[in-house]
Amino acid sequence: MKNAISWFAIPALDFKRAVKFYNDIFDFELNVIKMGGQDIAFFPIEERGIGGHISTGETFKPSEQVRYYI
Repeated sequence: MKNAISWFAIPALDFKRAVKFYNDIFDFELNVIKMGGQDIAFFPIEERGIGGHISTGETFKPSEQVRYYI
């Protein structure tokens, strides 16, 4: 499939609230780590699945604009 989604990123101002929200609605636990001074929570993926994370930080803020990279 051409241009299939392989990774997504969700910016959050309230990191703990966002992690709790996704843990609760999907009934799983995100893997939370600190990387480069930022908190990052990774969604669980199965082999060859779509992956993603929640992040917070100075340069990673929610916006009405969609950013995508090809």
